[in-house]
Amino acid sequence: MTSERPELQSCEDAEQGAPPTARPEFDPAKFARESDAKIRAAIEAPISRMPTVRPPEGPADVLAFPDETRAAADSIPDVEEVASNGGAQDALGVDAVPCIARSREDLAQFELTPDAARLLSYVNGIASIEAICGKAKIAIEEGASLMLDFAEQGIVSFR
Repeated sequence: MTSERPELQSCEDAEQGAPPTARPEFDPAKFARESDAKIRAAIEAPISRMPTVRPPEGPADVLAFPDETRAAADSIPDVEEVASNGGAQDALGVDAVPCIARSREDLAQFELTPDAARLLSYVNGIASIEAICGKAKIAIEEGASLMLDFAEQGIVSFR
């Protein structure tokens, strides 16, 4: 059994038998020079004079909330008051997700207790009341009651 191997061709032979290659519609050398010039310009660009400020450390500001919360709050129905023998936790459920429904300027007008402000600082439109109360170190029943108060004042809405 003999194995047939193709014979090696020189580069010249390969070029003669190969189909012709189409030249690009642009000048590659000119393209390379322009690309290098753009890279050099970007590297050598003057440093921005705008100061870079570190974000504050610690819990989120009570009045700072993402724009997504505002967008989501527009489509959230209002809380209806339902007669119940249970407390605020039963009325809302620990899985309810509060969203800030007011602007920063509007929130500044409310006189919030330290506990209420701390609880509100963790409202992000994603976390449940149970998770928010855990982060704020407030009992769930007390946090749910504060959330109901916020809803009555139009500060939060639920989804």
